[in-house]
Amino acid sequence: MTEQSKPAKSAELLRRDALHTPGEAVAFYPGGLETTLLFKTDFPLREFASFEILFDERYSNWLLEEVYNPAILTGAEVAAKNADKTVLILISAPTWRASPDYFAKLGYDNESA
Repeated sequence: MTEQSKPAKSAELLRRDALHTPGEAVAFYPGGLETTLLFKTDFPLREFASFEILFDERYSNWLLEEVYNPAILTGAEVAAKNADKTVLILISAPTWRASPDYFAKLGYDNESA
């Protein structure tokens, strides 16, 4: 197999390589989504289940515009200043409590889950 025909490493392998190569990686983490929701919006964070933000277009647009876009732009700035290093941008996803148990606690039916 030639160098050009080798498949690219998966994102998971790149992260693992970067995290285990001291001095050669920079990680950027903009902070927790739930904390941002609590302090910057009036979103009703029931059971600390941020997945409900995805059901409300107003807040899901806010999530993109006010959380993800700035995080990605800041990550790009970090990458530009560290061009010789692997740069990781770790972004919170509003899905960590999106499970049948939490759907039931919040009053959703099984089909919604």
